[in-house]
Amino acid sequence: ESEREQRRRERLEKDLKELRTLLDNRQAELKQKSSFIQQGQEQIQRLELQMREHKANLERAQKDSNVQSIATQKYQQELEEQIQTNTQLLAENSQRMVELKMKEDEIQQIKAQATKEAKLRDQLLKKLKDLEEKRTEVEKQRDMARSQTVTLEREIDTLRRAADSDKKTM
Repeated sequence: ESEREQRRRERLEKDLKELRTLLDNRQAELKQKSSFIQQGQEQIQRLELQMREHKANLERAQKDSNVQSIATQKYQQELEEQIQTNTQLLAENSQRMVELKMKEDEIQQIKAQATKEAKLRDQLLKKLKDLEEKRTEVEKQRDMARSQTVTLEREIDTLRRAADSDKKTM
């Protein structure tokens, strides 16, 4: 029995040793797993912090994007209004150019008419001057003819009186 006890004891010691080794291994594993868990929790905390930062950055970026989108829409609307205004001004400008061309044509016609009338006036003034000169000449000839007529009538009167006087003296 003592041998048996001895074997039992050896077996129990062996079992105890194995259990202690197993316990030590398990404690080491537990310590390692606790370390891994702690590292994992620290990493989770870092990742959660990064995620919150990224989320905040994303929200800021979305807000900025919304602001930029609103500004882009505003600028697009202003651009469309400016294009419409420019188109309208271009149409008005074209209309005014047509009107200006018509006015310039009308002015050219008036200038041509004025030049034509000035030439006609100059011709008429020249004719009037020529006619005045001719009239003056004709009036001079008329006055000379009257003067000659008066002179001739006097000579005729004188000759008639002389003829009457000669008839009476005869």
